[in-house]
Amino acid sequence: MSRVAIYARKSTESDDRQVLSLPAQLAWARNVCRAHGISDPLLFEEARSAKTPGRPEFDRMMRSVAKGDVQVIICWKADRLARNARDGGTILYALESRQLTQIITTDRTYNGVADDELVLAIELGLSSKFSKDLSKNVQRGLEEKWRRGEWTSHAPIGYKNVRENADHARIALDSILAPKVQELFRLAATGNYSVNDLTAIARDEWRVNLRRLWRHSAPRGISATAVHRILTNPFYYGAMVIKGRVYPGAHPPLVAKATFDRVQRILAARRKLAARPHKRTYAFSGLIRCSSCGRLLVPYAKQKNGREYRYYACSKHFRGLCPQPQFSEATILNAVEKTLRAIAISEEDYALVSRMLAEDSAAYREEEQNRRVSAEIEAREIERRRSRLLDLLVDGTVSREEYDRKQRELSELSTERTLAGQATGAPVWQEPMSTLFGALVDTNGTFERLPDEEKGGLLRQIGLELVARGKEVHVHADKPAALVISRDDYPGWWWILNIIRNYITTRVQLDGFLALMRGRRRP
Repeated sequence: MSRVAIYARKSTESDDRQVLSLPAQLAWARNVCRAHGISDPLLFEEARSAKTPGRPEFDRMMRSVAKGDVQVIICWKADRLARNARDGGTILYALESRQLTQIITTDRTYNGVADDELVLAIELGLSSKFSKDLSKNVQRGLEEKWRRGEWTSHAPIGYKNVRENADHARIALDSILAPKVQELFRLAATGNYSVNDLTAIARDEWRVNLRRLWRHSAPRGISATAVHRILTNPFYYGAMVIKGRVYPGAHPPLVAKATFDRVQRILAARRKLAARPHKRTYAFSGLIRCSSCGRLLVPYAKQKNGREYRYYACSKHFRGLCPQPQFSEATILNAVEKTLRAIAISEEDYALVSRMLAEDSAAYREEEQNRRVSAEIEAREIERRRSRLLDLLVDGTVSREEYDRKQRELSELSTERTLAGQATGAPVWQEPMSTLFGALVDTNGTFERLPDEEKGGLLRQIGLELVARGKEVHVHADKPAALVISRDDYPGWWWILNIIRNYITTRVQLDGFLALMRGRRRP
């Protein structure tokens, strides 16, 4: 028996936006059902944008329509149903083919006659155009900020993002890392230090600590890639390179343009001296593990008709000790790109995640400030008790032994309060999570643009592992990348971020414990 369906949608998964949207839509729809004597309607509600196809609840509802289980849809407005051509066409065809007999909204009821179909097509087309215009306006706003010299992404190393209010943020110098970056440029400009030398200085002497999230990366320190990225980034002399265009930045520069240019000449000369034309680089070297014997697949190249073909094979395969067949690089590339498309997030999702991370960091800083104030109050109370205890000793009210015992107790309590009040800085999960989601925006495009020697590093960063099994290459994603791939199975981004936050905190604590145990084992 066919039933009526209520469809309610709000455009964001965040709980702090459009808070009343879904309750208002559902209350109105239930009133319509009562007015028409409809009981027990099917309910479909979701918090997803309709700009692109792929809404689970909408697709489930339209499958019910196609099977004949639903013939009437009640929704707040036509734009709740679709804001893209594919979903709009699905609705229009269902109405035209009489799979749907009615669509009831607050504005009008569409009964499937020609005039109603025309009006609905116009309204859905206008909804789609509104989404496209909104995207253009956002892009126009970003370009205007760039022209004003405002940086709209995460601050590079040596700078930090400072939010002045809900609508405006600025780039400020990082008091800890900015001097280190200036010293890196000064040393590099002398020409006496290679990138590896500078990396060792930053990591071992200055103790520059950029926590890493990914399994195959060093848990601490700064990499040579990060140092090279610093030395070649025009941001540090005041320029912003965005989408191939250069904008003058409003942020304070860390180095002079002449110093930056000198460093570029030195790095270019080193690259020329270090060039090895005969050495091949492979995109997936050291990344693919054989499921039969556990060894890493070894890359090699063949020349045929003037063209180079690349393959990966287990080192035991050619000796007849492993049944795992070889793979062409194109086969591996197809599997990787498919996973990268699944894990990539949109600019809209990235903006939502960035805002939620900023709110969580602000709450963390507020909690830390409250803890510090409380510790200071308790420390003053301990000092007052110490002074009072000394007066009692002088008056002879307490014995020397009692005085010493009380002083030890107060000293231990003072140490605990001092440790509790110490600033811990940013939460351990803040930088790894920001870095992770920054890498997930247009992951496929970023992967394609990278040279072969850097592609493997990107896959390691986002936590992907390749396993050769039979005639296929399987791409496995562990936490946290696996959570992003299956994000539609979770209630919202807030749920995913909470799991990733706990995962990172646990990993950092585990790394600290293991480092402590390794230190204890040393003679």
